[in-house]
Amino acid sequence: MRDRGSDHRTTEVLSTDRAAAHALFARSTHLPSDRLVDWQALLANDLALKVFMNRKFVPMWALVFASALATAQSITLDEALVKARENRASIQSAKLSVEEAKFSRRALGALPATRLGLGLSSPKTLGATDEDLFLEQPIDLFGRARASRALGQAQVLLAESGLQSVRLGVQGDVLEKFARAEAAQATLNVALKLADLADQLFKATTRRFEEGKIPQIQVRRAEIELSRASQRRSLAQATFLSALKMLAGAVGADALEGVSGAFEVPVVVETDFSGRPDLMALNSERADAMARGNVADRSRLPELSLVGLRSPWEDRRGEFGARVQLSWAVWDDGRARSEKRAAQTKDQAAQAGIEDVRRKAIAELSAIDTELAAAQNQVASFQALSEETRALVELAQKGFREGVGTQIDVLEASRSLREMEEEAVEARLRVNLLIAQRLSVSGYVLEAIR
Repeated sequence: MRDRGSDHRTTEVLSTDRAAAHALFARSTHLPSDRLVDWQALLANDLALKVFMNRKFVPMWALVFASALATAQSITLDEALVKARENRASIQSAKLSVEEAKFSRRALGALPATRLGLGLSSPKTLGATDEDLFLEQPIDLFGRARASRALGQAQVLLAESGLQSVRLGVQGDVLEKFARAEAAQATLNVALKLADLADQLFKATTRRFEEGKIPQIQVRRAEIELSRASQRRSLAQATFLSALKMLAGAVGADALEGVSGAFEVPVVVETDFSGRPDLMALNSERADAMARGNVADRSRLPELSLVGLRSPWEDRRGEFGARVQLSWAVWDDGRARSEKRAAQTKDQAAQAGIEDVRRKAIAELSAIDTELAAAQNQVASFQALSEETRALVELAQKGFREGVGTQIDVLEASRSLREMEEEAVEARLRVNLLIAQRLSVSGYVLEAIR
């Protein structure tokens, strides 16, 4: 026989929780449309927790959560990447470094400056008054400015490799955080569905106990299972909120309310690794070595300049003339030759580094492709098994309601469904993380982050 005192207490709890649920539902569904739902405050509310944890109102909690998610603002992957491009200061800093390098390149490649000279000499000896007034213009006949500009171009390439490194880092950070937030949201959905299944099992068990068909211990067993489902749901909620905070930090936003859309990223089939920052940096070193070698070669060539002269100040008539000056270094103690050899050695070192990086990248990409293929097959397998397990749960529930099945059948089927759904989420997360890792290894930057 049932305990009437227990029935009375259950009625009191039911009445109290019904009022609490209505109060929470009003809070969650009558917010202004331009106001975001503060999930952190909502979940911390004592009244909300009382309703969430009570076994009688799992379906009500699911309705409240779904209603609030519908009104909250979510973010897609492309939107997350665009926000990161606009908000992350590291990208702006790297762009400014590129601009700085371009200005330096322009300065290094500037033509020789025109010089104006004024002087006054007291002695009248030969040559003392030759430069009382002159205008000199060096002529870059042998491409010294062009060689110096190539040095500046190497610095631009190095700055661009730094920008590419920052972009890939931000892209990888956003992709990882988005994938984990999507997985946390899927895990929360699984927890909500399983909590609803546990609630249905509790109700069916209670009804069969009231009919005198099963012992009271099975009611207690269903109650324990419902409590465990509630705890898993609470943990999934906390994990989801944590993942959203991490994603908000990755995109440079104050807060996010959810993620929407699937993790859709193109898988780059062929790549020449030209976008890898380390290869770009090594190529800039080769460019720098080549430019320094050209500068060293031109340092041994003659320097040409045109000079306009005026007669000394004592000459009141002020006669003017022109002069062509050609000069070169006769002896530099082997400086130019050493600079040339240093540039050649630097180029050889950069070439060896490029070959090593490419070999390692090819091997890493092949390993990722192998793991990615296996993970994708696992996802497809889990999807098929999940469908079969859901059908098994429905059959077990139907059999228990009709008295031809046992509670153990329902519990075992529910446990299998939970494990299968969670493993499917983990498999999809593994695929998404491998795709993000593949982009980083190949050096491919998505359009939204460029």
